[in-house]
Amino acid sequence: MTLLPNGAPSPSADLAPAGIDAPQRVMVIDDSPTALLMVEGLLKDSHFEIQGFSDGPSALEQMETYQPDLVVLDILMPGMDGFEVCRRIRAMEGGMGLPILFLTGDERTQTQAEAIAAGGDDLVYKPAIQRELVIRARSLLRIRKLQTALERESRSLKDLQARQEGLFRFIVHDLKSPLQTILSGAEILAEDPAAPAETQKMAGHILQGSLTMERMVQDILVVCHQGNLTPLHQPIRLWEALDQWAEGVQTSFRRRKVTLRNEVPRDLVVQADLELLRRCILNLLDNAAKYGPPGNDVRIEARLDPQTCELRISDQGPGIPPGMEEMIFDPFARLERDAPLARVSSGLGLAFCREVATAHGGRIWVEPGEPSGAVFCLTLPHRE
Repeated sequence: MTLLPNGAPSPSADLAPAGIDAPQRVMVIDDSPTALLMVEGLLKDSHFEIQGFSDGPSALEQMETYQPDLVVLDILMPGMDGFEVCRRIRAMEGGMGLPILFLTGDERTQTQAEAIAAGGDDLVYKPAIQRELVIRARSLLRIRKLQTALERESRSLKDLQARQEGLFRFIVHDLKSPLQTILSGAEILAEDPAAPAETQKMAGHILQGSLTMERMVQDILVVCHQGNLTPLHQPIRLWEALDQWAEGVQTSFRRRKVTLRNEVPRDLVVQADLELLRRCILNLLDNAAKYGPPGNDVRIEARLDPQTCELRISDQGPGIPPGMEEMIFDPFARLERDAPLARVSSGLGLAFCREVATAHGGRIWVEPGEPSGAVFCLTLPHRE
């Protein structure tokens, strides 16, 4: 079987790889001794390290020991053909990423499709032009090198993410104990009738700030354990609950002279986890007060259908730029305009709200307000 056309020039020196410390290992499998010798000679001239085999089984036995960077594989071989050899390589541990170049004289129309189906990366027909074979081999090796670098970078990023999440959980766990001490002390001072009025006022501010910090800590824990929320559903009279929960944001609302308008029907009952829904609503109210102009109204409304309640919280702020409506619910997502608020925002509030909505079988999204602002919409199951 003739591999190379007679009189074909050998690869020129410009095909030699530059800056390679160790030769790349190529396993050549071909039952023709002549073809095997010619391919070995050609690739050695191009600075590859070659190991040749005359049949598939003996090559497969040495695959783990030799650990080639590339396999050049004939198709038409007695016993085990090249397609089967390729399939067995792919089934080996680490075999899916190994570049396999078929080199064959099989010119049937379906050969290329069969080569791809077997797991081959490329195919060159015999007799091959020397330069073409070397270029194809080097191209596959470059691609594999890039794939290896990407896989290494991906593993590194995953390890870094795992360490960051572990550090997050460790810090948050250690924050909970001193935070509870602050909360308890502030609550005692705020309710102590013997304390001076100024002390009670300051204790109230400390209490509100500590409650906000506690909510942020819980947000971090939930977002770090995505998909692990299990709501405890119970009937909640929403208007009454919202009236009570508003106390949790009264300090920020008063400071910015924001008016909260609770326009939810007084007889509306939703099925939800009381604590998770409370924290979700407080996050949305905090956002509405934080990003809206001083003196604006924040409105809470409800739209009902037979199965769900759509809770709508609207503000009169700058709204969400087009195309950013989904991104704002990702952890640590911030719009450019919000950079000055980075020190007072964890970037996890809306991500937490999405986790709560999903855990309840609902969803959360944002719409443009009329005539301005944003409307955050949250769906929950309800009963009439």
